[in-house]
Amino acid sequence: MNDRSPQNPTDVLILGVRHLERSIPDAALARGLAHLRRWRPDVIAIESLPGHLVVEYASRGGPFHDFPVGGAPTARELAESAAHLQDWDVWTARSVARDESADLTDRVIGWLLAREPLNALLLPWQTADVPAALLDELSAVCELPTERVRIGVRLALDLGHRELAHIDDHAGLAITERLTSSWMDILEQSDASGELRDSGPPPVPEPADEWDEWMRMAGPSFLSWIEDLESGSLARSHVKTFIHRARLAQWRARNLAMAARLREATGRCPGGRVLVIVGSAHVPPLRAALTTDQHDLRIVDLRELDGESGLTAPR
Repeated sequence: MNDRSPQNPTDVLILGVRHLERSIPDAALARGLAHLRRWRPDVIAIESLPGHLVVEYASRGGPFHDFPVGGAPTARELAESAAHLQDWDVWTARSVARDESADLTDRVIGWLLAREPLNALLLPWQTADVPAALLDELSAVCELPTERVRIGVRLALDLGHRELAHIDDHAGLAITERLTSSWMDILEQSDASGELRDSGPPPVPEPADEWDEWMRMAGPSFLSWIEDLESGSLARSHVKTFIHRARLAQWRARNLAMAARLREATGRCPGGRVLVIVGSAHVPPLRAALTTDQHDLRIVDLRELDGESGLTAPR
């Protein structure tokens, strides 16, 4: 068994989830969190934009204008609220935030100006000497229903992690600037993609909790379906328009960029364990990118964590 020696492979668990909403109670996450906690990852990566990309996207315009995903809106809002407290640029702010010898208040402000507010939640931010309104905003972030907070932040706090790796990336999105504004509607109405969306994933009983759902989405039937929906259907459509090929290039470019960020994160713990929490559609392309010729990685099957007999022991 891998004993977390740099002589051994680095275990990478790519956890595909459905994006969490408030309608999913905390109790539904308990069993899954217990399995992940016992697995004890050394690095936790989430589908959030690195702070410097939040800054870059804000200046680019076009499809990046008021970027609505990857945690960008929350990152922008918290950075704006903290802007009067220090004049650091995003890189200086990140350096201060990571400096364990720095003042707690400066570190909290640093993560906010670095546009990675979820990392501020890993500090005792409640005692930081910042305006009460800013503490209220951070408290509101703690209550966000997303898997970034309810799985990523919660698990990182339980395990004493100092930082969550932000691996989201929307490389390739500029390709869509060349497309008609209705390009998404055209894709959804296309033959192969439309048939897959209408049929839905392989039918299963309603899950008892999110662990059951994660296990289903880790199975070969679901992964085959979601890969066909997001990529295969675009390549084999009877109407292979410029839009189909451009969307395929954009989607795969995005996932290659995310895989590169995840690969970089594995360098933080050679021979250790890396957990990445992403929407289920990202699992096949990330696995494809990290399985071929990576030499020192082992992609972990979620089923290795299931049940008392099959649960991988802590290292």
